[in-house]
Amino acid sequence: MNEVLFNKDVEGCLSLSDVLLRAAIMTMKKMPSANAMWTEDNRIRIFKKIDVNFSVFGEDQEIFAPLLRDAASRGWEDFKRSLRAVSEKVAASGMFLHDRDDDGEDNICGQGTFAVLNFEPLGIRSCAPVLPENQACLLAIGSPQTQVLPNETNKKKVPYILGNTINTTLVCDARMISPTFATAWINLFKEIVQESNKTMLTDIYG
Repeated sequence: MNEVLFNKDVEGCLSLSDVLLRAAIMTMKKMPSANAMWTEDNRIRIFKKIDVNFSVFGEDQEIFAPLLRDAASRGWEDFKRSLRAVSEKVAASGMFLHDRDDDGEDNICGQGTFAVLNFEPLGIRSCAPVLPENQACLLAIGSPQTQVLPNETNKKKVPYILGNTINTTLVCDARMISPTFATAWINLFKEIVQESNKTMLTDIYG
């Protein structure tokens, strides 16, 4: 996938974190009822635009969660460049997940409609962070681990192989997200990640 993107003059190489974040956004786009918040009058508000908080780590391993607005509408080039620009701004200032600043469309320290926190830099395999106030769900991504897995392609000759696995946890507000829906969301996310070459390239070229 990187070779294709390089041919389109995308700056920099795609990281695993980029691909997983993009997969989460694509999943939310396909299951938009989870892109929601609980309102003060006890109603569920579903948003058309996916404004996602994503994790950025500081020098002392502080976790910041800047906001990328309307993430699902961005092509790979814009997506990658926007992530870089927002991350650089965080490095210069810093903002935590629960910081609120609702002034203007260009600010990056507001609370989004969805959050994706990747704990790979900390080596944490799995976790369930506190859900931001009134937000429907948050996806926590653990650090990749090498494990012995069943060989799905040639079980007779080689029954087991070494493979990489990633634990993900969808933290949900039960007022808005049912266990059945959460399971379906995670299964779709897994499918998109496993088929990332095909689905991501479709996302690029349409």
